[in-house]
Amino acid sequence: MNKIVLLLLLSFAATITMAKSKPSPKRYVDVYEGTQEKYTLLSTEQEELEVEKAQLLIVLERNQITLKVGKYKLEGSFEVQAKTKEYYALEVALSNGVVEYWNLYRKEKKILRKPVYPIPEIFLFKK
Repeated sequence: MNKIVLLLLLSFAATITMAKSKPSPKRYVDVYEGTQEKYTLLSTEQEELEVEKAQLLIVLERNQITLKVGKYKLEGSFEVQAKTKEYYALEVALSNGVVEYWNLYRKEKKILRKPVYPIPEIFLFKK
């Protein structure tokens, strides 16, 4: 009897652990695109550098993510941090070491990218 209870508890704990890092549902696996508006950076010499408007492309797969900005390409992984009625909150770890937080909206099938300051937030829509 004790062995059965222990086995049930271990399987329940394993299920909870796997559910936390569960990848996004198949219906959201796709390509999302949007336009990053022009923004300004301050250099170390306090001079302003303008970053021009650019097309962004996100390829969302079951276990990984690819971010393309112009000719640059970053790959990474993500974890679903929270699930609400409206969106999935994702923590995205990119290959350059940057961690960003994105919202994957369920009904509208769009992604809100929340990059590191000073890059402005951007909505990317499913193709």
